[in-house]
Amino acid sequence: MVECAKKYRYTVRKQCSLPNDFRSGGNLIMHDSIEFREEYFFDSFTPVHLKLTKEEPFTMMHHHDFVEIAYVYEGEGLHQIGDQCILVSKGDLFVIPPGVSHVFQPLDLKEQAPLYIMNCLYKPFLEKPFFRGGLTWSMFVERRNEFRNVFEQMLHQQEAATAPYLAAAQCQLLNKLFYILYNSNQHKLYRKTEIKNFSIHRAIQYMGAHCRDTLTLEKISRLVAMSTRNFQRMFKKETGISYIQMLQHIRMLYSCKLLEYSNWSVQKIAQAIGIDDMKYFYKLFREHYGTTPGVYRQYIGGSAALLREDTTC
Repeated sequence: MVECAKKYRYTVRKQCSLPNDFRSGGNLIMHDSIEFREEYFFDSFTPVHLKLTKEEPFTMMHHHDFVEIAYVYEGEGLHQIGDQCILVSKGDLFVIPPGVSHVFQPLDLKEQAPLYIMNCLYKPFLEKPFFRGGLTWSMFVERRNEFRNVFEQMLHQQEAATAPYLAAAQCQLLNKLFYILYNSNQHKLYRKTEIKNFSIHRAIQYMGAHCRDTLTLEKISRLVAMSTRNFQRMFKKETGISYIQMLQHIRMLYSCKLLEYSNWSVQKIAQAIGIDDMKYFYKLFREHYGTTPGVYRQYIGGSAALLREDTTC
């Protein structure tokens, strides 16, 4: 239970932080891009937030109202950013301004070769040196671990220091990173590809964005232009699990998010992720997390209770 709660704590802040087009007829609809808001990550003492994230195969497209520096700490993967899909590997770094939709996916969907991203999030008022002339993003590639060294110093400070010393130390290191980036060449010849060339990756992203819908095997197979038999075979080969197991995993993930950051009833949450049979929902939840939705909500409720007070259905 503890590991489960930690795993989902950094995800969607609360229902009212989702775009309006996520709602229809009183139900939540997973759309193309979730919005993350700065008030969940920052307070008056921490204008910079750093976290090392193991990217899941089914992470959803998202955007935010703060600046993100995303550094590929380990592994290989795909980065969909704006209208482009880029092959990334250890040492790649992206500076992503507010409002730009993006998502990382590990190249290995079995997670035997995981993709780790170091995320440095900071409030836009601190500095906006890379976005002159409109909403654009930048990519850099390190030569001799110069980015990694700064991030590891920041991570050490975040674990060791306390406010207000932490904020001063983090801002100083962030300025050091800015200086390194100013003196680095922006990478133009990145390994651009097409998500359609990665059929199973594309299918999983679609499943995450539309898990409220009825997602038949036939529908997803048509989406990636495969026969159902070939799709099932390829899906199991690349992920290690069946299509149905992956869909259940995605739906359970989002049910945890809604339990933590909304005041919806358990029945409404089940309907929001596309499950109308409550016995089936309880059965799936217990199989995945070893407890009931109510107990899970109570366990993580202490830290999220304040957020749920201003959440409306």
